Amino acid sequence: MKDHIRSWNFGSTWDVYRRFFKDTHVTSEVLQERGTIPADLFPWAKVCTWTLKMLNARVVPYEDIAPFLLLKGLLEGFPEPDMRHVIIDEAQDYTIAQYEVIRHSFPAAGFTILGDPNQATNPHMNTGNYMCLDEVFGDKKPAFVRLRNSYRSTRQIADFCQAILPGEEKAVPLDRPGSLPKVIHVEKCNELLPHIENDIHSLLKQGFKSIALICKTAPQSKKVYNELKARVKQIRLLTGADRSFQTGIVVLPSYLAKGLEFDAVIACNTGKDQYSRPGGQRLLYTVCTRALHRLHLYYTGESSPFLPSAGSGLYKHVSN
Repeated sequence: MKDHIRSWNFGSTWDVYRRFFKDTHVTSEVLQERGTIPADLFPWAKVCTWTLKMLNARVVPYEDIAPFLLLKGLLEGFPEPDMRHVIIDEAQDYTIAQYEVIRHSFPAAGFTILGDPNQATNPHMNTGNYMCLDEVFGDKKPAFVRLRNSYRSTRQIADFCQAILPGEEKAVPLDRPGSLPKVIHVEKCNELLPHIENDIHSLLKQGFKSIALICKTAPQSKKVYNELKARVKQIRLLTGADRSFQTGIVVLPSYLAKGLEFDAVIACNTGKDQYSRPGGQRLLYTVCTRALHRLHLYYTGESSPFLPSAGSGLYKHVSN
């Protein structure tokens, strides 16, 4: 009997997962039949070729971790820790597959899921407006609660940030007055950092304790830090490897800014060349909403088309 049962063995989960990408004609038909992904917009054959290359090298790409764990759990069983309640923050950056893994891993738990869809920094790795979570947690009869009050920023900063996302449902900011955000144009690229350095010293003299210099990417952050560290005392570079948050003057990339807040934020380059592509609008919104009391946005060339119009009265424009 044992030998007969062993004969049913289909192989390892790893081999089964690889088959999804080897049998491309099967998965292509399933995707088209479900209408999930338009064939002309999603090059499935190329995705399969690249994914198989990585899997054959024993490397699991980030976007494949959750689907693989889901398959492994469905075939071999999920761990079932004795948790009564699970709280998920920054919920906008989880995919449906990740939620499926979490849901199966905590079958007896209740869930509190918190996030702001407007702060989704990766347009291809998020759940959109959360309505799809009804499919995942439907048996728990989820209740959707929209939180509309904003307590972080001054009213001027909050109004400016909301104008970056026109058409979205507006939050109600706390009526705490402050200075208008500044959008600062610098004529030459090599003059950008000297102006930012002067801005840092000015903010310190005004008594602001935490100042963030936010760049779009990690290489840009490293470059800004390397050029300023000799002239600005106590400046720190925040990277993905850091496990503790440093106060004071911090340089960091935009995708690490979520969930953090600072007395003053200096967005180092908000030009059209940095923030104009799809997905950049919500990324710029996330950067700006980190500021509590002061928000200064620098740019060279043309400003980002996502910024409010010059005549909106929502910011002060400065040319250097």
